[in-house]
Formats: sequence, structure tokens, C-alpha cells
Amino acid sequence: MSETPRTDKEIVGELLVFASFARKLEREIVAVTEERDELKSKFIKQNKDLGCEMMDPAGTIWDYASATQRENVQLKREVERERALANEAIATWRKTREERDKAREALAAVKGGSDE
Repeated sequence: MSETPRTDKEIVGELLVFASFARKLEREIVAVTEERDELKSKFIKQNKDLGCEMMDPAGTIWDYASATQRENVQLKREVERERALANEAIATWRKTREERDKAREALAAVKGGSDE
């Protein structure tokens, strides 16, 4: 089998191809070459960016993300702990307020009962 089957189909006579077909192939080659060059430059830039990131003394963005997530989990735990303490303080305050009101009512009943 030939390495150029599309060209082989277009051969006229011994070794001739029409100029229109040759131009079409040349345009395709140019387009593919431009695409290859663009992809190559993107690849080089990505490798350079990755290399710079890997050499960062502060670590990679993934190290930073992991540390930030751990800090977030720790802060959430601290918030929950503080929320529990606040809820406990509120419950104690309400209980104390109810006891105070009952004591005032009892005192008022005693004072009111002795006046008669």
C-alpha cells in the first residue's frame, strides 16, 4: 500500500497531478503546520509554567489548596465549638432568668401575704 493514497488517486498519466489538487494539499499542510506550531507553543508555555510552579519555594498551588482546606476544616471545628459554648451560655442565662422571675414571684407572694 502506498504512503500517499489520496495523491495516488489523483495521478494522471505517469506521475502528474492536477495543480488544483496540489494546491489543496498544500493548503491542508499549511493549516496542519500552523495548528502544530500553535499547539507546540502552548505545550512549551505550559511546561514552563509548570516548571516555575514546581520551583516555587512556597510550594505548588496544590500544596496551598491542601493547606487552605485543612485550615478551613480547623476553623469550622472552632466555630462549632464556640457555637456550642454560646448556646450553653444562652441556655444558662434563660434558666437563670426563669429562676429569678420565680423568686421574684415568690417574694411578691410572701410580701403580699404578710400585708394582709
